[in-house]
Amino acid sequence: MLGNFKREKSILLSSYPKSGNTWLKFILSHLYAKKGTSISFKMIEEIAPGVMPMWKFLLKKKYLYPAVFKSHSPYHLSNNNFKNIYLIRDPRDVYLSYYYFLSGAKDLTHFSWFIANYEFPYGRWSEHVRSWIQHRNEDNIAIVKYEDLLVNIHHELDRIVDKLSLPSTKRERNEAVEKCTFNNLKKMASTAGNNYFFRKGTSSQWVNTYSNDARDQFCKFEDTGLLQELDYPPF
Repeated sequence: MLGNFKREKSILLSSYPKSGNTWLKFILSHLYAKKGTSISFKMIEEIAPGVMPMWKFLLKKKYLYPAVFKSHSPYHLSNNNFKNIYLIRDPRDVYLSYYYFLSGAKDLTHFSWFIANYEFPYGRWSEHVRSWIQHRNEDNIAIVKYEDLLVNIHHELDRIVDKLSLPSTKRERNEAVEKCTFNNLKKMASTAGNNYFFRKGTSSQWVNTYSNDARDQFCKFEDTGLLQELDYPPF
């Protein structure tokens, strides 16, 4: 039975936490939902679940075709079994979003401490991103920046679909994007009783936000050369 399950047809959407993974997951869910599937904030984890043992997937109801999984893990050889989308976001915004999400804080009083001392379950951003971008030229991996999605989501989605040879028409992609604007997703989350998951959804929030100490802690623990490599502006 396992041998008949062609995992390479499934899509794996990966990113470091708080990088915009959920936004793209909703778009893909609307794009590949089977007839009669209702996409909601409460159902999204069931529709496009985290990576699970394949035998468990075989026993679950299938909402999407191709199937979509999400992951926050660094690159692993098992990724060869999927068509991979890896999403990158400016780490300075990632840290801000992560801090507010985990702490529920209303200010940045403990932000420098967070950067230096929090035990990030998926390692540091630089290590995570480097594990993926060294495979950027492989046919089954599409790398996309969150900031590029904000500028032109239609172009980036077209590029992902072309790189991975994913099924869909231009019209279907446009309709999926329209259903998944930031405001629509924020309203959906609020209706489900989650008022903190989607905060701002913008880029360059770090500008005029980081204190000198926060900047120093960031530069101590992250590879600032990678910022330049990915065309992010310096502090």
